[in-house]
Amino acid sequence: MPDTAFILIVEDERSHGEALKEGLERAGHACHLVDSAKVAIESIRRRAPHVVITDHRLGGDQTGLDVLK
Repeated sequence: MPDTAFILIVEDERSHGEALKEGLERAGHACHLVDSAKVAIESIRRRAPHVVITDHRLGGDQTGLDVLK
């Protein structure tokens, strides 16, 4: 069985995020989908993901780069 990664998906367009999540979960990974940089940063503080997939342009005053910092 392949290793399971915990993947944080940060996407403000819900349908895009759901599509990524579905495909990654089918590949056997655990995913958490959020729709803002603020929520993503809070999630990272609670549980560090193995991988972060983020949209660069997110609604609000923060970007995907803020999440990665």
